Amino acid sequence: MDCWPPALTPDERAELDTLLLQRLGDDADLDHYEGGVLGVCELDGFLTAIVSGPVAVEEARWLAAIWGAYEPPWDSAAQAQRIVALLRRHGSAIAAVLAKSPDDFQPIFGERQGDDGSTQMVVDEWCEGYLYGLSLDAEAWAAGEEELDALLLPILTFGSDEHGELLDGLGHDEVRVLMDMVPEAARDIHQYWAERRMQACPAAAFAPATEPVGGDDLCPCGSGRERRHCRSAQCGLD
Repeated sequence: MDCWPPALTPDERAELDTLLLQRLGDDADLDHYEGGVLGVCELDGFLTAIVSGPVAVEEARWLAAIWGAYEPPWDSAAQAQRIVALLRRHGSAIAAVLAKSPDDFQPIFGERQGDDGSTQMVVDEWCEGYLYGLSLDAEAWAAGEEELDALLLPILTFGSDEHGELLDGLGHDEVRVLMDMVPEAARDIHQYWAERRMQACPAAAFAPATEPVGGDDLCPCGSGRERRHCRSAQCGLD
């Protein structure tokens, strides 16, 4: 029986979203804002890149990258532990679904009200978060081939100013087609690097130590190996 890390509840998503936005405070200098993640949509993209890349990113590093120059003013040690546990669990859930059931992967995109009152999907923040996660190991990602460049294009289009110029002159339907390509791109990029990690089994950035994984299940590190055959000391699942 599959036993995956549970997905965040709507209340937990809202809790993270509020903390990520409010941690800046009223006196934050946004003109000189140094990195960090703003909002749960950007967080989801960031963690998707972290669990999908060619090498593992140490927890201390990706946590520091989430906060940037503005770590939250924690009310207590218990609150800090709870938030970090939610971040770990969310990353573990993303890693598990991408490794075992990629067709079920659904990014957390934003929404906004259109001029006609309709609800419109927004992918920019998610893509910006993904590219921010990628930047933590840009050199390793740069080792990808032309195939990877093509897979990244939809995410780059909505996540970077340079590639965003490609949207100029496109109609609404054409932009929507590109938006719909983003989840597929994320799934394909995860698979791209997973195939290249088959012989190495790098450390799982989100090894769900508190979530049991069956021996016949695929290792959440994304190596493609069964859990029982993926006991490298680097993997972190022993």
